[in-house]
Amino acid sequence: MLELADPPINSWLDLPPYLLQDLQRHTTVVAAPVQARIYSEGDLAGAVYLVERGEIRLHRHRPEREYTLAHLGAGEIFGEMALLEEAPATTTPR
Repeated sequence: MLELADPPINSWLDLPPYLLQDLQRHTTVVAAPVQARIYSEGDLAGAVYLVERGEIRLHRHRPEREYTLAHLGAGEIFGEMALLEEAPATTTPR
């Protein structure tokens, strides 16, 4: 279950209470160890992820090298595009 930070992360401040309650019912908190691969490029989306603390690096693998696309921190989300489009993930977060 989602436990909202005290004070809540800024992105949650504008949500009405009924949406926060719905979000809590559909949220699972998962702790990922440092350097853990959360999903891989090409995987089908199963969730949207919120970085509660720490940092996530989104990257793509190509035969010649690995490209870092973004570093995300607390309050930022990732994985939403593949879920919305029902398409395979285009990045690998770690």
